[in-house]
Parts: sequence; structure tokens; C-alpha cells
Amino acid sequence: MNLRSALLALAAFLSLLTAPSARAAAGDLDPLNLNITGSVVFATAVQPDGKTIIAGQFTQVLGVARSNIARLNADGTLDTTFDPKANSDVLSVAVQADGKVLLGGFFSSLQPNGAASATPRNNIARVNADGTLDPGFDPKANSVVSSVAVQADGKVLLGGFFTSLQPNGAASATTRNYIARVNADGTLDPGFDPNANSFVWSVAVQADGKVLLGGRFTSLQPNGAASATPRNYIARVNADGTLDPGFDPKAGDAVYSVAVQADGKVLLGGLFNSLQPNGAASTTPRNRIARVNADGTLDTTFDPKANSDVLSVAVQADGKVLLGGTFISLQPNGAASATPRNKIARVNADGTLDPGFDPNANNTVWSVAVQADGKVLLAGEFTSLQPNGAASATPRNYFARLNNDAATQVLTAPNTAQVLWSRSGAGPELSATTFEQSTNGGTIWTALGSGTRVGSTANWQLTGLSLPSTVSIRARGRTSGGFGNGSSGLIEQVAVLQPGF
Repeated sequence: MNLRSALLALAAFLSLLTAPSARAAAGDLDPLNLNITGSVVFATAVQPDGKTIIAGQFTQVLGVARSNIARLNADGTLDTTFDPKANSDVLSVAVQADGKVLLGGFFSSLQPNGAASATPRNNIARVNADGTLDPGFDPKANSVVSSVAVQADGKVLLGGFFTSLQPNGAASATTRNYIARVNADGTLDPGFDPNANSFVWSVAVQADGKVLLGGRFTSLQPNGAASATPRNYIARVNADGTLDPGFDPKAGDAVYSVAVQADGKVLLGGLFNSLQPNGAASTTPRNRIARVNADGTLDTTFDPKANSDVLSVAVQADGKVLLGGTFISLQPNGAASATPRNKIARVNADGTLDPGFDPNANNTVWSVAVQADGKVLLAGEFTSLQPNGAASATPRNYFARLNNDAATQVLTAPNTAQVLWSRSGAGPELSATTFEQSTNGGTIWTALGSGTRVGSTANWQLTGLSLPSTVSIRARGRTSGGFGNGSSGLIEQVAVLQPGF
């Protein structure tokens, strides 16, 4: 390797280490204080450029008027160019690869960036990267949209309270009970109709294209099936909307959040206190948080046992799991006594409590998400946190950022035929990735394809390539978070690489 090659490789490696050399303890408060005026923040979503979108029910952020949605710059200051101005609560946010942002909630109009008048948008809308309204996207749900999920093909899954959609000025509404899919242009996907009999709170897309649903429903009757099939609060459907017959965890009450681990296991958070998977003879106690295997059977080794609702779940690359909700204690895996954990906790991959992480919020945590650098974003109804045994509480209105353990990610090209994104530590687990290349320093990016997971690790790769001798590679990954895990963001890393070095 010549000197130039060595320097390029070293620079790429050092630029991609996201962990600082020293940091505060995991769970300690970051100095960022948004001083929000309002009542609740329901969702957060990170953008590839490091900016963060927050959504909920509020009127001011950092002393500036913002109606229920705002965006922060990477340094925590308010992005003054982005102001979609929803007229009521925004519950979910999803960032698209093209920079556009999907919003779900129970608003009826947006008035972006000082527009002279409001534009009708019923419960679902899309804004451009600058906050202006996307005029061509108007699915028009007739009630609340609580969850928004973006598929790899650009189609958008919606879950909520609605029973019909009337997209883009259609002459009449089309029945869609609590779950629907629209195309990238907002028109209805006519071939996808799982037809739940009650609310769908959470929607999660698996790597194989199957879709997990959590909510209040007790049956699905997909795509015009002659009769309904029982599914208690949790179900999985195939990419075409038909029911996956082999997956039936059967929760005892509502499932609010669903998250998929790197090994394909599925985390469930909610109101339930038991599961009875796949026709088991009897129920098994599981209080508000549980994990099932990819086939729906119970993971018997994982039982954090929260004493009240789990509303949001976030998975780290190292397998640790963050929980947010209304609980005040956990009693994991048969522990003799409960351990206090107010509204936010972290458990290890085996379900045992992480003793060093205790942010101690004074009210409900509706949303948990993780930044690329591992820092934790909390949103909810809290007004203060008292982390890790601090002598006194620190004010934080409805949003806080926490320090975390180190997160590391490194982008390499082992040879001209493949790229590898190695990820470890406290960074966010990813549900999907894409890779792009540029041969002109990042001016123009060309898609290489979607990544595949390396075994059951947090690492992703793309093979079968023919890379040039020096190339810029951009890797992007989709994160999950928000109330009911109904929101998602994107993180990215860029490196100049010489394949094989």
C-alpha cells in the first residue's frame, strides 16, 4: 500500500468512529434543553444529516412558535426554515430517503412556512425537506393515523383508527379498516387490505417484506377473505396483505409497540399481562413486555416484567433494549424483588436489568429513539429527569437527550465486489439499509442496492459489485422509535474507500 492509500484508509476509519474519547455516564442528561411549551411530545425521528424532527402537541420550541412539529439542527438549535404547522397533534413521523417527511396524527390541515392560508390534510401528509407541503400526496384518512412505516420500495404503510381513505381527490372513499398501504404518490395500493377489526397502533416491516401489526384488534379478514381469522392484538401479514398463518403470539391485551431484533426475534410492548403463542395449551405470564421468536413462539429466557404499560421500544446495535412508558419498576427474569425504574429503563439482551442506566423521568415517556452516535432521545409528558442517583431533578419539558455508551460504525470495501458496514455498541439497530456510490466526490450518488444483514449481527453488506479503485460510498439505515414504534428515521455514513485496502 502506498502512502496516499494508507492515509486515505486511515482517514476513512477515523472519520467513521462515532464514539468520542470521553463521555458522561449512560443515562445522564445531555445539556440540550428545548424548553418546549405545550403538553406532550409523541415522536422523534433522526435525519441522515443529523437533524432531528420532534412531533406532538406543543406551541413553542426554544421560545419560537411551532405548531406540533419542529426540526432541530444537529447542534440542537431550532431549524428556522422548517415549519409545517399542523393544526392538531402529530403522532408519528417518517423520514424518506429523498428527504421528504411523512406525518401522521389527527390534524386536518397544514400551513407551512408562513403560507397565507392552511391546506386541508386529513390525518396524513407529506412535506418536502424544507417543510413545504408536497401537493401530490394526500391519502386523506377519515380518522387518526398513529403509525407510518416506509417500505424498501417506497410504499407507505399506515396504521391507526381510520376506516377509509380517499386519496388524491378520488371521487369516493375506499374502505380500509385500521391498516392500509399507499403508493409513493399517495394513491391506494388496491392489493393490500389486512382488514383489522379494531385499532392498529404499531406497524413494523421485516427484512423479508412481511409486516407486523400490533394494536387493539382481535381478528383480521385480509383481502376479501370469506371469514375473519382470530388474532389477539398482534399479527403478521405477508407482503401482499394475506395472513401469515404460522405466527400467532396471542397477547392478553393491547400491543402498543413492535420492534424487530437483528436475530429476527420480535419485541412486544403494551398493556398485556400474558401471551399464549401458536395454540399453546395455556397462557404464560408476561407483564407489558415480551419477546417472541421469529415463528411466534415465546422466548422463555426474556421476561423484564414491567409493572405498567410499555409504550415504546428501541433496540441498540449491541442488543440492549430501551423501554419507555408508564411503569415505575421492573422485576426481570424471576428476580426476588422489583427494582424502581421510572418511565424509562434499559435491559440487557437476556432481559436482565442494566443497573447503570436510570434516567428517572417524572412522567410518561411516550417515545424512545437512538441517534447514530448512541445518544438516546426521549419524548413524552415528563417535565424533569433525575438520572442515575443525582441529588436533584433537572427540568426538561417533554423532550430530553441522554448520553449513552460508545457507538461505533465503520464502512469498508474488503474488495471491489463488496461493501461492509460494521456496527457495534449503543448505536441504533437498523431494519433496512441501502448503499450508494459516487465517483465525483459526492456530487452525484448512484444506487448500488439494498444491503443484507451479516448473519444475526448488527453488520450489513452488499456483494456482487464492481467498484472502481477509489470511490465514495454512502450507507444509509432505517431506525425505529416513537410512540408505538410508529416513527422512523435514517442515519448515514460516507467514506472515501480504496477497495481491498
